[in-house]
Amino acid sequence: MTKTKLFTGIYDLQTSPFAFDFITFLAICDAHRLDQGCDGLNVLIIPGKGTGFECADFEKYHETQFPIEHAQWRFMNVFMPALGLAPNLHGMTICTSRDHGREIMKDLDGPIFPEGYDIEDPPEVYWTDFEASMLANLGLEYPGFKAPPEALGFIDRWIEQNAGGKRVVPMTLREGLHGSVKNSDTEAWVKFAQSLDPNKYYPVFIPDMVRSFDGERTDLGGFPVFSDPTSNIMIRMALYERSYISMFTSCGPISICFYNGAVRYLIFKTSPPYHKQPLPWAVIMGLDPADNSNRVATPYQKRFAEAETFESLTEEFQKLAKSIEANPKDAFRRHKLQRQDIGPEHLTEVTEYLALDRSNFKAVEFCHRFMDRYPDQRDNLMTILAKTEMATSHYDEGTYRRSHQIYEEYLVNGRPDKVITWASVKVAAMLGDDEKMDNLMSLAPEVDKELNENGILNSALLQAAVFHFKNNNIDEALRFAQIADNSYRSASTINMTAMLLESSGRYEEARDMFQELINNGVETPLIHECMSRIYKALGQTDLSIASMQKAIGIEQPAGAG
Repeated sequence: MTKTKLFTGIYDLQTSPFAFDFITFLAICDAHRLDQGCDGLNVLIIPGKGTGFECADFEKYHETQFPIEHAQWRFMNVFMPALGLAPNLHGMTICTSRDHGREIMKDLDGPIFPEGYDIEDPPEVYWTDFEASMLANLGLEYPGFKAPPEALGFIDRWIEQNAGGKRVVPMTLREGLHGSVKNSDTEAWVKFAQSLDPNKYYPVFIPDMVRSFDGERTDLGGFPVFSDPTSNIMIRMALYERSYISMFTSCGPISICFYNGAVRYLIFKTSPPYHKQPLPWAVIMGLDPADNSNRVATPYQKRFAEAETFESLTEEFQKLAKSIEANPKDAFRRHKLQRQDIGPEHLTEVTEYLALDRSNFKAVEFCHRFMDRYPDQRDNLMTILAKTEMATSHYDEGTYRRSHQIYEEYLVNGRPDKVITWASVKVAAMLGDDEKMDNLMSLAPEVDKELNENGILNSALLQAAVFHFKNNNIDEALRFAQIADNSYRSASTINMTAMLLESSGRYEEARDMFQELINNGVETPLIHECMSRIYKALGQTDLSIASMQKAIGIEQPAGAG
């Protein structure tokens, strides 16, 4: 009997969210499964530090959006049912603790995602449709999701009893308690619903999960409200599959539609100022800004950066309806999710976005993949990779080794290049090659001059300090931080060096550096907390208490980590 080859996706709740990002994670895992030639998908869910799902890091990652109780509710009512949408799911394990996760991982046989996952240092990433699109650009095919037959049967009976042969147009609202700027313009949606031909269409509102039990809604123009899909993701999927056109204000549930070729959708409010992104959404996806197709999409699936208005809702609905009516046999079949090549011409813009994003290590990984995909563009991509390497930080040793191999091969067989040489030296130093440090420093002025970006080296050295700190190599981390501080002194270099001095037990030196920051008007709760610990270590209890009081009394700046 042939053994089933399994691909395992690992969702670590220490750093990944209690949100609909889990849907995208499942889709990405299944795409990797197919790419790796595996027969089935296995899912492993690992709780954060602490007991159960009340992880020690919950406040850091999630509590700004909702309390732990709501997160647990999401887990049981979003995560678990979502697994029923994955037709290739072979099995799943919910670990009771991180120790349980360690034991399970010992017995894993086959490829995993994220590649190189380390339970001791899980990747700090959110699994977004952006990454899914980028992977599609690089050749991955998405099997996609499907509503289970039983759910389709329920929805078919509901449509028969309520719509009476009319075309169902569900309008899914975003009515969240956080990020209200992204919420639906209810008046625009009602006006649009009123404009639809009542003899032809059956408009129905799908409320946000937080309002699914509000009872009769007086703000929705008397149109029917269907709340059942908000508490059953398989019913929700079935509704969207069976509907004529599903319409949304951008929200979590749209994730299930992105990977289902049977759904026809229009989604609004997908870009700034409603979502904080440094580049236009289309550019990030590698598309022409005028194109409204998702990278993983059918011709009947469209997304729009702009907010919904009566005019935009009406115009785009009519366009899509016209396209459907022109070829109904094509429009009403299940489509394979198409993939269009991004091409190397967009790579600079894409990596720029990644370098600015919190998950900036992906920039280097995607450069690696693009180089494999476009060997004729290797020279151009080498420069992009080198510049990206300098602008981003990543902590996976395997990624560093891959970069180092690429640079070494290029410098032996290709033309000398200052920037590429510098990047090669950087990754070698990050991998622990002490002899490369002098070269790193000697090349710094030339690199800064060539890039016209004073301080590039400084940023990279601080990244190296963080890398070694995460690997518990305090002395090496301090070495990098001090070099950075001596080269281009700033509040960042002083702060990093001071914290590492404290970790090394060099309390007087750390105290003096923190005091320098305070004297220059740089005060944060963290700085005063560090000062409190230092004074305690020095036996100065009164000063320790005073510093902690200051830490408590200072408001954390927005976006500070």
